[in-house]
Amino acid sequence: MEYLFNTALIYCAFTDIKERMIYNSITIPLALAGMGYNIYLGTWKQSLTGFAAAFLLGYIAFAAGGMGGGDVKLGAAIGAWLGIIPFLNIVFLACLVGIPWGLLLLARYGKIKEKLRGWYLALASFHFGLVPGIKSFSALEKLPEEETPRYAVPFGACLVAGCFIYQAGLFRVF
Repeated sequence: MEYLFNTALIYCAFTDIKERMIYNSITIPLALAGMGYNIYLGTWKQSLTGFAAAFLLGYIAFAAGGMGGGDVKLGAAIGAWLGIIPFLNIVFLACLVGIPWGLLLLARYGKIKEKLRGWYLALASFHFGLVPGIKSFSALEKLPEEETPRYAVPFGACLVAGCFIYQAGLFRVF
């Protein structure tokens, strides 16, 4: 079963990088297979909480405009397979992969000064209080729905990389 899971993850990463799309025809059956497999193993509660937590966190990021819908469903599928604690580790690792990747993309397309200014302002205002930080964070540019900019990081691919790093036991936070 892990072969199926990992093969689907590789396919999702490939399509996310190449086409900026993660297909429902892969993520939804992958999530259902993860739940089914965990029901078979007797760990269905872990699967259900992993799925729910991953979907909720992803949906919040999606609603803020910082993540695509395919990334949300891929994260939920990973949560369904592995549970909530592994998923949180994977998200942390995905961010560690995504941050330098994003900085390189911004530098490549000449957007680094323009984009980092908004993040700097949000982080600085967050330092002075939670509410001003939330207001500044909500004022940041959201990803457009019609076409993803070339300088945006395909976060689904980062999730897949984080998942493989986690599965290899190379790094764990929680």
